[in-house]
Amino acid sequence: MPLAAWLLSIASPIVIRVLTQLGIGIVSFVGVEAAVNQFISLAQTHWLGLPANVLQFMAIGGFNTALGIIAGGISARLTLMVFKRFTLK
Repeated sequence: MPLAAWLLSIASPIVIRVLTQLGIGIVSFVGVEAAVNQFISLAQTHWLGLPANVLQFMAIGGFNTALGIIAGGISARLTLMVFKRFTLK
């Protein structure tokens, strides 16, 4: 029995650490991805609710392109954060 307790004391911190990092990483990625998608859909809803004159002026200024670049940048950064976390060392 002392041998089993000793082995458990050595292995359990490693197993707990690996499972915690994988689990929290996946849960946080799903949560952040859901928040980003909800924010993008909210921005699209409000964008379509603007009057036509305002939309034309904003399109001339490139505001719609800027919103697309910002949303793409946030999504790319989120993806890179997840890939960095799950790489094998």
